[in-house]
Amino acid sequence: MTLFEKEEFQSTLNAVASGWNTWDTRSMLNHVLLPQGFALDLGFCLYGKCQVYKDAHSGRSNLGPVQGTSFQTVGDHEANCVEVKPGLHAYDGSYTALRVNIRGILYDVESAHVGEDLVLLVTPHDREIKPPVLFVQGKLMWNRPGTLSLNENSMSCRFADSSEVSVHGTKPVVPDPNLPASYPYLTYELDSPVGISTGRIRSLDEIQKIVAREREKEEARHIAYGELSEMHKGVQVAQAWNIIYEPKYERVICPVARSWNIKRLGYVLFCWDSFFTARLVSVDNKEFAYLIALETFREMVDDAFVPNCTQGSGRRSWDRSQPPVGSTSIWAIYEKWGDRWLLEASWEPLLKWNRWWDSKRRNALGLISGGSHPFDPKIGDPAETIQPNTRLGAALESAADNGHLYDDIPFDVETHQLKLADVCMSSFYIRDCQDLRRIAVELGRTEEAQELQGRIESYSAGLSQLWHSESGTFLNKRTDSGEFDPRVAATNLYPMLAGVATQEQAERMVKELLLNPEEFGGEWLIPLSPRSDPSFKDQLYWRGRIWPPVNFLVYLGLRNYQLDDARKALVESSKKMFLGEWEKNGSVWENYCPLEGIGGNSPNSHPLYTWGALLGLICLIEEGAAVG
Repeated sequence: MTLFEKEEFQSTLNAVASGWNTWDTRSMLNHVLLPQGFALDLGFCLYGKCQVYKDAHSGRSNLGPVQGTSFQTVGDHEANCVEVKPGLHAYDGSYTALRVNIRGILYDVESAHVGEDLVLLVTPHDREIKPPVLFVQGKLMWNRPGTLSLNENSMSCRFADSSEVSVHGTKPVVPDPNLPASYPYLTYELDSPVGISTGRIRSLDEIQKIVAREREKEEARHIAYGELSEMHKGVQVAQAWNIIYEPKYERVICPVARSWNIKRLGYVLFCWDSFFTARLVSVDNKEFAYLIALETFREMVDDAFVPNCTQGSGRRSWDRSQPPVGSTSIWAIYEKWGDRWLLEASWEPLLKWNRWWDSKRRNALGLISGGSHPFDPKIGDPAETIQPNTRLGAALESAADNGHLYDDIPFDVETHQLKLADVCMSSFYIRDCQDLRRIAVELGRTEEAQELQGRIESYSAGLSQLWHSESGTFLNKRTDSGEFDPRVAATNLYPMLAGVATQEQAERMVKELLLNPEEFGGEWLIPLSPRSDPSFKDQLYWRGRIWPPVNFLVYLGLRNYQLDDARKALVESSKKMFLGEWEKNGSVWENYCPLEGIGGNSPNSHPLYTWGALLGLICLIEEGAAVG
């Protein structure tokens, strides 16, 4: 029996994957009922602009907004472009809010649950000469069976079990047969608020009261965090708006950003991103957190390792993995919620993955090298020929995709490894062994705990040998020449995450690197490239930018030592970056600028990316509001 067939997993999935929510990855304006797959998809027609707008999701397109503006735009062409500013989103969909900006015309779109029914409230904030039209399409998603029918002022959907859902509006329907809709739809003039209700007819006043009640309840959940309320709100919004239903495996997942899924045929999952996301969701919701973490194991290659990425297209990184943060995240989630079955379900895949690293990525110096092995193309994706068994593929395994540390490192096509004993990857692996050993002890797996302890001691001894006293840090070492590589990145601080650095070594790294304004220091912490490295000026993706997972992992490392001043400096910088963008723009960025502390000044930074909230999690942990 696989973990996905176990009773605990199935009962968790059944409890979560039901009811109304924003399950469809293709639009934040589409509300879907599970398990039936019946959807109410909203669209707008502005007659003065002669355009129809729909399919909103947080991201960018060729029509994207000016850098730093509040609204985030997507759409492949002008007639499909909606700017949205994500608002509150309860994990269970009991309340959601978006502010929509269509060519300067603003609308608030809110949803709420009342029993098993959904209500929608669309409130315009501006007026046009000819009022826009809101159209509500009824759909059956993912080829689910059912029958849609349209009456004069209502719509209904009958399902295979003969149950039925009806849809009603608070205004008379204003027919417009020219709208580009492929399904039955209802149309309403948007000269004033419009309410939509399933189940029965409800007045506008009743719908507004339902929405206000659920809005107040959701606000109260965040207000309970006191001074951390906005921090908590941003953390949740960045996760909840990206949770989707994935029909191929009939599962709930949380990709890094829903707009990333569109060109990948439904979904794309990245390895360490998913484990970070599960940890972020676990702050408030264990069921979603469990599913997000465990679904990552469904993607394992050869039942041996979690791949760098998988896509709905069938593409998979058969050649490489990504940093093993699974055990660390699973253990933190367990510490928060205490359900032993999560450890039992995770144990076998985590152990296989841990052994894979030791088997496939251990180098001649007894440490970890990033790697990428060859495979025959399986679906014809160009990446299947460009990346495997190359330096590029091995660099991607580190997750610092275009990071400067691997620029000039040769790749061995026989061992399928970079010729580099990697401080970053070795530190990750040691921490994985440590947290997996904790799980083994908790589950009474004495033999495996001893096995893991052996690897902890062996790899820790090897990593200790990479301390370079003259540089005041741990340095990567070439496995071909035995020479130290003088270039450093923020990831060279990770021996603190593994607890391998001594207190004295940690103090030197903090003083000479982390807080040194000529290296990683300054108002905005921590750029991946030190300010002294030529790559810092590039400010392109992993070359020079600030990355939330790096801040988070360094923060966890600092907690292992008496380094209060450094820890507080990192917390304060992370807080300023996170709240500055969240409170001003409603954005939680993929990465940030170390010169200005903002995220919107780069085309390679998504404005609602799950792990951007790790900056907020740092602050929640520091204040005791989340498990560290």
